[in-house]
Amino acid sequence: MLSVVMWTALAILVLVIVPLRIGVVADTRNEARLRVRIVWLFGLARFQIDPRSEKKAHFEPSKVPNKKKSRLEVGRAVSFLNSPGVLPRSKKLMDDLLTSFHPRVQRMHIELGLEDPAETGQAWALLGPLSGWLMYRFGGSVRLEPNFTAPTFAVEGKMHFTLIPLQTLGIALGFASSPSILRNLYGAHRARL
Repeated sequence: MLSVVMWTALAILVLVIVPLRIGVVADTRNEARLRVRIVWLFGLARFQIDPRSEKKAHFEPSKVPNKKKSRLEVGRAVSFLNSPGVLPRSKKLMDDLLTSFHPRVQRMHIELGLEDPAETGQAWALLGPLSGWLMYRFGGSVRLEPNFTAPTFAVEGKMHFTLIPLQTLGIALGFASSPSILRNLYGAHRARL
């Protein structure tokens, strides 16, 4: 009995230690297209997600949500984020998750054009220097290009992420068990009662 439990625990540990590689290809220039490829167990398990090939889901119109209740939920979330220590810890969580995903850009080309060429120039002044930072941070070829003639937003690119599930789980558990998060969750729970 003990050996079965040990072998099962070892198998689960091996499965969460093995890296997961996710490749994303996007192209909105000619026809909107997004393709995601997931490779796990060093190529033994491969999955491909191509939204164009799947059946279109039929969605029924849902009930109109209660605006008062949704405002209350948003208010709770904002007050939780404004609690002491939560916002810096949340920023650290986002940074840790981004680095744990090990993103690598192979190529990315973004074309942006607004209706007014002056607004396009202002947006370009803000977003243009971003391409240098993206190349530094994620590698590869990154091009941001303004289009002053027509309103457009086109993305063409290929990138991949390599993540280790155990590392991502550790980051999430570290965030959830940090003293500031636990203290504020306990306070929020007490306030609801």
